[in-house]
Amino acid sequence: MRAGGRVEESSATPAVAGKRIKIGKGRKLKNLAMFTRQLAVLVASGTPLADAMGALERQSKDKAWRELVAALRLRIEEGMPLSEMAFKEALRLKPPVPSMPRRAIKDFTFKGYAIPAGTMVGVNPLFTHHMPDIWPEPEKFDPLRFSDEAQRNRHRFAWVPYGGGAHMCLGLHFAYMQAKCFARHFLQNLEVSLEPGYRPDWQMWPIPKPRDGLRVMLKAV
Repeated sequence: MRAGGRVEESSATPAVAGKRIKIGKGRKLKNLAMFTRQLAVLVASGTPLADAMGALERQSKDKAWRELVAALRLRIEEGMPLSEMAFKEALRLKPPVPSMPRRAIKDFTFKGYAIPAGTMVGVNPLFTHHMPDIWPEPEKFDPLRFSDEAQRNRHRFAWVPYGGGAHMCLGLHFAYMQAKCFARHFLQNLEVSLEPGYRPDWQMWPIPKPRDGLRVMLKAV
C-alpha cells in the first residue's frame, strides 16, 4: 500500500527472520512480503499468457496474417513486433478479466448516463474492446490494429485487458516476455491449425477460456 508516498507493509504480513529489502525512501519490506509481491506478478501474468493460445487459434484461420508472419517470421532482433501485435489483438477479443470494479472519483457522463462521484462502477473490457466506433469490424482478428500508426489517435483506455492508471496489472510486461518466448519456441518449427468446422465454445466467468481446452492440430514445418 502507498500512504503519503510511502511504501508500507500489510499488517497481515507475518514477521520473518532474515534480511530486508528497502524500497526507495519508504519502509523496508520483509522477505516474505517481497516474495508475495513477486508471486502476484507471476500469477497475474499467467492468465494473459493463456490468451496467447487464442492468438494462435485466430492466426490459423486468417490466411493473410499467416502469409505475413511467414514472410517476416519472428523478428527477434526487433523485439518480435508481429507476435506482440497478435498477442494484443487476442487480448482485445478475449480479455483475461471479465470485469474490473472501480469507484468514480468525480462526476462524469458515459453514453448519456450521469455517474456521480463515489459511485461503484464495473468496467467491462469485453464491451470496451468491441465498441464499433473505436474498433471497426470488432469481431475480426486484425493484429495490425496495434501498429504504431493505428494506435496513435486511439484513446489510451480503449484497450484495457490489464486495467489502467495506477492500478494497472503488475504482470503486464512479464506477460509480454512470456508470450514472446512461448511463440518463439512453439512456432519456429510447428504449424498450428484447427479441425475443419471446429468452433471453440468459450466461457467468460470466472476467467475467459475455451470450455474444451482449445483443441489444435500441430504439423512440423
